[in-house]
Amino acid sequence: MTQTNAGAGTGAAATTEPPQSNEMVLHTGSLSFSSHMSKEDEEMTRSALSAFKAKEDEIDKRRMEVRERIQAQLGRVEEETRRLSTIREELESMADPMRKEVSMVRKKIDSVNKELKPLGSTVQKKEREYKEALDTFNEKNREKVQLITKLMEMEQLVGESEKLRMKKLEELSKSIESVLTNSYLLIRFNDSNSLDELTELNDKMCDDEIQGEDASEPCLARKRRKETERSSYALSPKPRKLVAHRVKVWEFFTRIEDDPTQNNCCLCEFLEADESST
Repeated sequence: MTQTNAGAGTGAAATTEPPQSNEMVLHTGSLSFSSHMSKEDEEMTRSALSAFKAKEDEIDKRRMEVRERIQAQLGRVEEETRRLSTIREELESMADPMRKEVSMVRKKIDSVNKELKPLGSTVQKKEREYKEALDTFNEKNREKVQLITKLMEMEQLVGESEKLRMKKLEELSKSIESVLTNSYLLIRFNDSNSLDELTELNDKMCDDEIQGEDASEPCLARKRRKETERSSYALSPKPRKLVAHRVKVWEFFTRIEDDPTQNNCCLCEFLEADESST
C-alpha cells in the first residue's frame, strides 16, 4: 500500500511537466506498478498456498486422530462383544450344562446326515435293482410253473398212451393166442385125417418099393419107423411144409404149457420162424 501511494504522489508532481516528459513518467510508473502488483500476487498466492497446505495438514492430522480413535473404539467394542459372548456361554453353561454336548451331538448328526445322503441314493438304486431282479425272478418262476404243468400233462398223456399201448398189446396177444388156439384145435381136429392119409401114402410107397421101384430108403427100415416119421418122409415138399408148421405150433403150445411166463418169447420165436419158413 505504501508503494502505491508513493507512485500516486510522483504521478501528481509529474503533471506540471511538459507532455513528453509526462508520457515517459506515466510509462515508467505503469511498469513499476505492474511489477509491484506481480510481486504482491505471488506473495498472496504463496501465502494462500501455505495456508491451504497448513489447513490440509491439520485436516489430515484430525482425520488420522479420528480414525485412530474409531479403531480404538472398534477394538474395545470387539473385546466387549467377545467378553459378552464368553459371559453368555458361561451363563448358558450355568443354566444348561448339557448344551455344549447337545451342540456337539447336533454337529455330529449334521455330518452323519451329509454322509448319509449319497448312501441313501445308492440304497435307492439298489432297491430299484432288487425290484427288477424280483420281477424277473417271478417271471422265471411263472415260466417254470407253466413248464412243470406242461410236463405233468405230457406225463399224463404218455401214461395214458402207455396204458392204451399195453391194452392194445394185450388185445393183440389175446387175439394171437386165440388164433393159435384155433389153429391148434384145427390141427388136433385134422390130425386123425392127416395121419390116415400119411399112413396110406407110406404104405403105397412101401408097396412100390416091394415091386422094385426106386426108393431113397429100404422098406424094412421105413416100416420100423413110427407112422408120423414115415408119413413126413414120404410126403411131397408142400405137405412136408404143412406138417413142419403143425409141428412148430405143437411145440409152441407145449412150451407154453410147461412155462407160462415165456409166452411172449415163445410167440416172437414162433412168428420169426414162421416168417423165415414162408
